[in-house]
Amino acid sequence: MHTHVSEYDIFRYTPDELDFSIDNPYLHEILQYKNTPLDEYQYWNLRYELIKKYAFAIPTFTVLSIIQELSPIIEIGAGNGYWAYMLSQMGADVVAYDKYPPDEAYFPFVNHSNNIWFDEQWFDVHKGDAREAGNYPNRSLFLCWPEPQSTMALDALLAYTHAGGHTVVFIGDMIACAESRFYNMLAGCTLKLKKQVWGYKYFNEFIAVYYL
Repeated sequence: MHTHVSEYDIFRYTPDELDFSIDNPYLHEILQYKNTPLDEYQYWNLRYELIKKYAFAIPTFTVLSIIQELSPIIEIGAGNGYWAYMLSQMGADVVAYDKYPPDEAYFPFVNHSNNIWFDEQWFDVHKGDAREAGNYPNRSLFLCWPEPQSTMALDALLAYTHAGGHTVVFIGDMIACAESRFYNMLAGCTLKLKKQVWGYKYFNEFIAVYYL
């Protein structure tokens, strides 16, 4: 299924001393496996367990710094709030929303919740769908690993754009996240920054900043 192996495998990451200046248990837990050989089953199983505890994307200080400079932030699809928690440590002003916030994650089959992934809660995530982005045009819109083949990211971008929003930050893999109309809309925006980030090895994961 997955043939491309990224050079940015997080299990090979060498942290910067600044990575240790913030409380980042996700990264610290991953670093415990740095010299541990993992077969395919172990790798995918570990990824699944870590995502449930933390998030799809792994924050590093460098990536967090990019987003922090764009504060204040409105995050849509915040999951259990791990990235919001990390950004708040960096001094960012973050408001986080998810259609199914963490307190509903324990009832995964109620209302078809997609938060069956998340076991923990790291930040105060408010209940709200993608349209909430339109209520915060003065904040930068942050979307981290929006669901694949879902209109959530597109709906958030549309609401935000119509309200006069100015900056979008996206983290993810274009194949594994969102859907084509979202990327088509971003293609009409001004790309300020794009760089690959450290993540799970079978994904082409990057951070991109767009000006609307």
